[in-house]
Amino acid sequence: MGAYSLKMNESPTSSYDSRLGPYGGDNVGSNGHIRTNNVSIPGAITLNMDTVINGDITIGPGGDPKTIVHVHEETNSSYTGSIIVADEPKELPPVVPEGTSLGSLVIPSGESVVHPGGTYRFDSIQMDSDSTLEFTGPVTLYVDGSINIYAGNIKTASDLPGNLIINASAQHPFNSDPTGTINIYTVNPLYAAIYAPETSVSIAGSQEFYGAVVGLHVVLDLPGGGGAYYDEALSDLGGGDGNTAVNMIAWWEP
Repeated sequence: MGAYSLKMNESPTSSYDSRLGPYGGDNVGSNGHIRTNNVSIPGAITLNMDTVINGDITIGPGGDPKTIVHVHEETNSSYTGSIIVADEPKELPPVVPEGTSLGSLVIPSGESVVHPGGTYRFDSIQMDSDSTLEFTGPVTLYVDGSINIYAGNIKTASDLPGNLIINASAQHPFNSDPTGTINIYTVNPLYAAIYAPETSVSIAGSQEFYGAVVGLHVVLDLPGGGGAYYDEALSDLGGGDGNTAVNMIAWWEP
């Protein structure tokens, strides 16, 4: 989930299967796994402030769980599964964008944009407060640069994470500036599968995130009852070329 680091604040995880309906009731599972490839950085996985992982925590091969995983139990953070030391690092192929870019997608405050299902490529995405981006069918997005969403509303078709696959090809090399990052502040539930293996991903706000996320550095900060809920239905998407959600599924599996 966070190839290099994963920081979670007030962001419990669990799972559900959208093929059975929305999250809740009998449709709540314990496959909210998290993972890092890191083997040496102290606190590469940090759980803080009521973050309960309903699943396993996996770290890179040869890593010391006491060093890599910091669980702040004094802030009611914990995990229900096991800490697993992987036999080998999880391979996360870079994104290879498809199609011709439509330029930058900018949605000013209070405005709405609607797209039918399909495959789209943008240089970057910028959404201001109270803006709306709606997709009426299944969509695969390729984004070359940054995604910045501040209090905007993304409407995924039928509220199914598999209907919005976001592939970000931006890079954040060590000791240099990134070519783009992903920063999403939610005011409504977000349904998506995000694959950004070479750059930073931050998802914050007071609402839930349903789907899966892969990033170089991942921060989840979802106070006020929010959480991250893995959709087990994503395993049906298939593929494996680095640009599909199958990589995310492999990432969440211990």
